[in-house]
Amino acid sequence: METSYKLSRRTLLIGGAGAIVLAVAGPLTSQASEPDVFTLASWTPLVGQQLAAGTAVVRLESVEDLRRAPRPGEHVDPAERFRLGFSLVSGAFPPETIAISHPRSGAVNLFITHNDGKATAVIDRRGATLLPPTAAAPSSKGPNS
Repeated sequence: METSYKLSRRTLLIGGAGAIVLAVAGPLTSQASEPDVFTLASWTPLVGQQLAAGTAVVRLESVEDLRRAPRPGEHVDPAERFRLGFSLVSGAFPPETIAISHPRSGAVNLFITHNDGKATAVIDRRGATLLPPTAAAPSSKGPNS
């Protein structure tokens, strides 16, 4: 049984347009389905848990919301701002950035300050809504990516 297929210009154009939509939308949907590790809600359930941090192991001791009520006449900014407090369980803190293994998202690079076995990372999302969608959800999961 022999079947002949005829391609028209219309079929080729529709198929090509569909392929372009899939090529563009594919990466965007995968980024949108990834949990956002720069939210307060992604860290709060981890308080008290030990997390791998490169060659070190740390415990997330605290998650502190840094938002405050706006002053009279001040612009209301709902963007999240929070502080993560870590304690060293084993190993050593790196000098400036730490790659925390987040259980839902994998490696997350955070800029830290540390002293005497304690480290602090601050996440401030003010202005993040001004970035284009691809820059607001970086695939490298780093604060300065």
